[in-house]
Amino acid sequence: MPSRQFKRKSSKAPRLTGDSSVDRVLRDVYDEINNLVDSVNTPYVSGEISSRDGKPGDIRVVKDLSYGLGRKAAESAYFLEAKTEDGWVRQYMDRTEHSGISRDGTIPVDLFKEDTKKQIKQGDLSFWKADAGFTKLGLTSTNIYTNETVELNKGMYLKESNTYRSNKSGWGQLWVNTSNNDLYFNDGAGSGSVRITDGGSLAGGGGGGTVDFDSVKTALAAADEAVGFNNQSIGSATWNGSVISEAKGGTGVTSTTTVGKALLGIADAVDVRYIEIAADESINVYNKSDFKTQLAIHDPITVQANGPTAITDFAQKPFIYSTNNNKLYHKIDGTDYRAYSGITYSFSFSISDARFTTDSGGSSEASNAILVGANGDENYYLDMVYANVDGTLTGNPTITYRRYDLGTDTLSTVDTSNDGSHLNQTVADGMNQVSQAAFTVIDTDNASDTSGESSFNRHYKANTALEAHVSVTETGITDTETSERYWFVNGMVWGECAATTGPDQSEFTEAFQDLNGTGHGYALPNIGGSGSANDFLLSHYHSDFGERTITAAAGQYIFFGWPKLGGTAVTIKDTGGTDISGDFRAVQEVTLANSKGYTEIYNIYVSENTGVSSAVVVT
Repeated sequence: MPSRQFKRKSSKAPRLTGDSSVDRVLRDVYDEINNLVDSVNTPYVSGEISSRDGKPGDIRVVKDLSYGLGRKAAESAYFLEAKTEDGWVRQYMDRTEHSGISRDGTIPVDLFKEDTKKQIKQGDLSFWKADAGFTKLGLTSTNIYTNETVELNKGMYLKESNTYRSNKSGWGQLWVNTSNNDLYFNDGAGSGSVRITDGGSLAGGGGGGTVDFDSVKTALAAADEAVGFNNQSIGSATWNGSVISEAKGGTGVTSTTTVGKALLGIADAVDVRYIEIAADESINVYNKSDFKTQLAIHDPITVQANGPTAITDFAQKPFIYSTNNNKLYHKIDGTDYRAYSGITYSFSFSISDARFTTDSGGSSEASNAILVGANGDENYYLDMVYANVDGTLTGNPTITYRRYDLGTDTLSTVDTSNDGSHLNQTVADGMNQVSQAAFTVIDTDNASDTSGESSFNRHYKANTALEAHVSVTETGITDTETSERYWFVNGMVWGECAATTGPDQSEFTEAFQDLNGTGHGYALPNIGGSGSANDFLLSHYHSDFGERTITAAAGQYIFFGWPKLGGTAVTIKDTGGTDISGDFRAVQEVTLANSKGYTEIYNIYVSENTGVSSAVVVT
């Protein structure tokens, strides 16, 4: 049995003062210090000693040369032993080049109890390195923290999870999704999960798929390393436009003053397309053999506002804007803009307009209302405008003259021509043609008059309209166009009369002598030329009456009215908005003839008092 080796007991002694009382206390203190030193610095033992040695609380280090067969002297086992009431207990220790526990020290993970492994936290053990991995899985009840760099010589396992853990401000987390076994990252701000892998490859980018080009430029400037682009190498020190050829999508030039090109579409020996910004700042599109083509923009060019209503919509900037109602807007100056109505044309052939004129020379009277019973028979000519016509049509246009009756809401065909007598194959002025023969509206004095009617000679009574429908076939394309409607209506009248029953014929005729007159006169309702059945309504008679000043002499009444088919007034007010309907008698029906002799029943309003002058506003 190896010899027992003991360490001398501690014999530290105080420096005496000569005062017996003080010296006695100092000796007692040093005795306790020596006992404490002997307890924690028990003899160094390199062999087996008696278990009876020591007292509870003693600590010693033991070198056991016999621990493990085949060990060399340098591989002796070391233990830290402590005396308890039940005897000595020991803890195995590994050799280390450094004292204490540090990042460079070694703690055998097998010597940790399971609770210790679960409770390695910041503050309990900040610096450690294991000589083997934590091989027992499932330690998920408590987090493991470190404020130092973690270095792994082997792989790291991440347990799959259905979702990420709660976000923690200032911390990021990596986790593996159970559903697809892909790696994700979440930041502490709760910005959402960024997918890093996708089925064994890098994901396309969970942050919107953007590229930080500033970082790319910084990386290129930092090192002269080749970067692959479109199968060609780019060196940061030799970067210029010619490094990438035109065929690979580059500009093909090195000088900033040389016109460069950018690849469009495909590039091969058969077809090469590219776009060029020329020295004159024009934009040209080329295909093979440098054949220049037009640059087409298929979508509207919009600036700031969709459907401008004021110049402020454009913040004083220049603009051109087209809307889906065929209007083109452009800026004139800092405060004004202008809109143009567009006309649709076919690239092959189309009729762009069809309108009536009142003489063969053709000045348009579109949108006008005509007083029923014109002076003499009125001739109407159709003025046609064509697009993309070579000067001669392949066939005569077909014209259908029609009559629309607002009272019965019917549209009837009265006459048709395609024999060339009205419109033929010869196109005058290149793209314009006026019909040679007229369509005549005959004078009439009542709604039931049919006298003198024949082909292209027709009566049009009050509240009816003339329109034409044209159809032309050219180069295999058939196009049709409907003209605006010409309405025949009687007017709204106002003036003075002697009787409470309304004006007699002479007083009525006098009102028709002054269009939009003051004191007395007549007006025609506002009528559009859109060709729609509702471009004129009978209610327009009173809704378009508006504000009229009516004056009566002493002993005379003022009156106003319109054709009976127009109905009754909705409101009668003065210019201040006060209802004055009580100042007028109940509406009366009076049969009268206009200045052209056409007879119709009128609704007439007559004032209660004589000798009044009033501004009347009617709706």
